[in-house]
Amino acid sequence: MDPNNIDYSVKQWQGNRENQEDLARVLLTPDGGMLVMLADGMGGHLAGEVASREAISMFSKVFCEHAELPVASRLRFALEEANRRLADIQKHGILPDDVGSTTLVVRKNILLDNMGTTLVAAYIKDYSLWWLSVGDSHLLRAPSGQELNKLNEDHSMWPIACRELERGEISIEYALRQRSILRSAIMGNKIELVDCSDDPLPLSSGDILLFASDGLDYWLDTVCIQPEIFENLRKDSINMEAMSMAIIEQTKAMEIPFQDNLTVVTLQVPVG
Repeated sequence: MDPNNIDYSVKQWQGNRENQEDLARVLLTPDGGMLVMLADGMGGHLAGEVASREAISMFSKVFCEHAELPVASRLRFALEEANRRLADIQKHGILPDDVGSTTLVVRKNILLDNMGTTLVAAYIKDYSLWWLSVGDSHLLRAPSGQELNKLNEDHSMWPIACRELERGEISIEYALRQRSILRSAIMGNKIELVDCSDDPLPLSSGDILLFASDGLDYWLDTVCIQPEIFENLRKDSINMEAMSMAIIEQTKAMEIPFQDNLTVVTLQVPVG
């Protein structure tokens, strides 16, 4: 499979937040594959933006430079170096030039102490998919003619809260409050949970992959109940850009209070 023939799209919406802390990147790697990364930064004004940008920058650099390693090892090593990068920033601070257009000088222990980010990264080559994720961002797959299925683990408190809710141990209101609490993130210290596929998942022509930050949670809840929503999107979308835009527009129409940043990456494996 020639990665140049993969149709993909990256779209974002700021939601009801003051700034955009999500970041997504798609790049072709020197060894003939495609690397997709999505990070959802956290830590307040500026810190979340710095965390997501620096994590993706370091992750992609290390992954591309170490093609001699098995893919799963490359993913894990790139994660370790991205985490180390955030630790260094928190320890030493950063210079004004490091934050792009902003003129704010960020020094040690100012704004950065609690910075962090989630990350979902996937590598595609020769109809094979490997992934690594930390946090609660999503990676889903829809084989041709089938429904969306989540591939990566959810490192928020939500899965635990759902089990407790099913046992009648907590209320739905309490369960919903657990949804935004992370059990693992990239913050420069020990990463508690990492989901990494040691073996590749075979892909087929026409498969659709959907990457999204947790701003898509409620849309996904709706699709879980009404899978025809996604099936109609697949039928109506002439390409991945149209699909990504439709997903964001449908999310906007839900008018969710306190809507988080939303980033959507859609990708379709070439047919034939």
